[in-house]
Amino acid sequence: MFRRLATIATAIAACAGLLSSLTAPCESSDTTTGSPTAAQHVVGIFVSLGTDATGTLITVDQGGTVKALRVSASATVNETETGAAPTVISLVALKAGEPVDLQLGPDGSVISIAARYSSVATRVIVSQDGYIVAADGNAYKLVGAALSAAPSLDVGTYVLLQTDPASGNAFDLTASRQSFRTAAQGTVVAVTFVVRVPANTPPTDPIYLATNAGNWTPNGTRLVPLDGGRWTGTLQLAAGTQIEYRYTRGSWATDERTASGTPTANRTLTAAKTAGTQNVDDVVARWADLAS
Repeated sequence: MFRRLATIATAIAACAGLLSSLTAPCESSDTTTGSPTAAQHVVGIFVSLGTDATGTLITVDQGGTVKALRVSASATVNETETGAAPTVISLVALKAGEPVDLQLGPDGSVISIAARYSSVATRVIVSQDGYIVAADGNAYKLVGAALSAAPSLDVGTYVLLQTDPASGNAFDLTASRQSFRTAAQGTVVAVTFVVRVPANTPPTDPIYLATNAGNWTPNGTRLVPLDGGRWTGTLQLAAGTQIEYRYTRGSWATDERTASGTPTANRTLTAAKTAGTQNVDDVVARWADLAS
């Protein structure tokens, strides 16, 4: 009889413990709404931006699985170079191939984006099949905008690479006839321009950056196409340098204009006072030879 009562008591205690564990609040959840309090993250490689009727979408590659996520209108974007403090950048300044960490809000939309990269200044020894073998003894796989620049890389060209710290893939590349090593002495800033051009821009026409530093040659620096009607290019400027510049399609008859078609003032830029990178985002409203 006593043995049976003990068995029943043990069973009741076990059930009480189970009930307690089922009804106790979860430490990782919001006890008011039941939603997780810990931030949800999506980590991957930036692919592209897009839009639909409800807003902006960001596409990332997670180990071969491509995922598109809606971006909140108030989302923040930070970019961090290895060994440096984060800097705030615009959404369109993200580069294809760049590693990103997306923080999601309660509704599943992206509320913040953290991008990261490492810089490598070296010289091309061999360029073949989407790879370069560099003077620093490493081989780099070129992806994104860096791959687009590969056909123009000659042996001996100096390059400043932006690389994925995890894989070592180079997703952005700036080429020069002069060494980038002076950047380490605090004298050179790599300024990357991203410009959105009008929707009626002829798809076969390249976009150029003309500057006073380049004697206002209208086809001075040819830009590289991105998605969404955007083009990009990078200039190496001495720290603190002030320049004037304009966008063209290769001649002064096809340079940029205001939305009403009148000539625009020259754009101006002051390079940062310390070595590193700097991003510029522009929009061309209209071309001189095309109606809006």
